[in-house]
Amino acid sequence: MRIFLTKRFSFSACHRFYNKKWSKKKNEKIFGKNINFHGHNYKVDVGVEGEIDKETGMVINIDELKNIVNEVISEFDHKNLNELKYFKEIQPTVENISKIFYEILKEKLPENLKLHKITVYESDFLWASFYGNENELSKKINFYSSHKLLKKDFDKEKNLKIFGKCSNFHGHEYSLILKYKGEVDKETGFLVKREEIEKDVKNVKKLLDYKDLNKIKFLKEKNPTGENILIYLKNKLKNKKISGLTLYETDENIFEMEVN
Repeated sequence: MRIFLTKRFSFSACHRFYNKKWSKKKNEKIFGKNINFHGHNYKVDVGVEGEIDKETGMVINIDELKNIVNEVISEFDHKNLNELKYFKEIQPTVENISKIFYEILKEKLPENLKLHKITVYESDFLWASFYGNENELSKKINFYSSHKLLKKDFDKEKNLKIFGKCSNFHGHEYSLILKYKGEVDKETGFLVKREEIEKDVKNVKKLLDYKDLNKIKFLKEKNPTGENILIYLKNKLKNKKISGLTLYETDENIFEMEVN
């Protein structure tokens, strides 16, 4: 029986995006203000999988994993990423950083342990995962909406019985995570162009932010549940690189959907 274990690490570093083969004007067009040096407090989730050791009851001793990963992270911590050998030919984007960490760490783990994935968080709103043969980029969006759950053909008592206090008009600060899959562009280091992501963000905000969800035709007919909000977004968002949607109605109520 294989078990998955994830341990979080952190480091701080600076970087900038700049393709030396392009003019300054083109770099500014593609990368915007990111052509200037800036920094991040990165978080790194290291996910491993393996069999449970019969003597220790562990997949790997956490201290052993910490020693392995921290040795790698020390090479990146408080550094200018552009000066590191790993980024001489590629941009130090979060997509490329996650892949580099994966490639380094997979060679350092014990033979009985497999590296499942590396996720690098550039911020609480943008992160990338690498699974060994697949790249994934995630973008988090917050929006504020109101709704109530009810069916018009039910009387008040039945609505209250099925939907409880949610049959009253109320609201949430929702969090939506857009997940993208695809190939990382060699020249930009992006799985998805950042302006493309911002278009998706603006689209979501336009559709749902500060809205009475019961007044949106689709949700009015279907009921504005978390499940139906995801279906509505799937129909409205046209970016073919979007592979999944995760909606946090609250910290306790989470809805997920695969798109492609």
